[in-house]
Amino acid sequence: MKIGMVCPYSWDVPGGVQVHIRDLAEEFMARGHEVSVLAPGDDDAAMEPYVVSAGRAVPVPYNGSVARLTFGPVSASRVRRWLSDGKFDVVQALDAGYPGIAGRVLDETGQIRRFVNVYVDDDDVRFASGLETPARDGKKVYIMPAVAGG
Repeated sequence: MKIGMVCPYSWDVPGGVQVHIRDLAEEFMARGHEVSVLAPGDDDAAMEPYVVSAGRAVPVPYNGSVARLTFGPVSASRVRRWLSDGKFDVVQALDAGYPGIAGRVLDETGQIRRFVNVYVDDDDVRFASGLETPARDGKKVYIMPAVAGG
């Protein structure tokens, strides 16, 4: 199975989310799956061969800490190319396999959070039937943080 995983935080700056995603990716690979991780990071940073840089990370102060994120047209282009080239069977995992993911994707009213994008193949479900958008056999569902900026 081809699995695409998205890390929202800079891969080259150690943190709990990065370690979790790395360990999960390596476990999937040990079980015979092909894995690609898309993460912010400098293009010249040393990263595992399965990690694809989404572009240089920018420090963003928030709530007393600093998150290193990437955004803008270069990152958006890299995300589109990664999704197109990857032809993944699964992107991320859902709440059944990873309890708590639904709380990060959906808000308290059960709608997709403002800064999360969900696609069925190339279609943004916000412009289709929302969470009722059919994902028939052969369709791919992508869940990823919004990429914005300029």
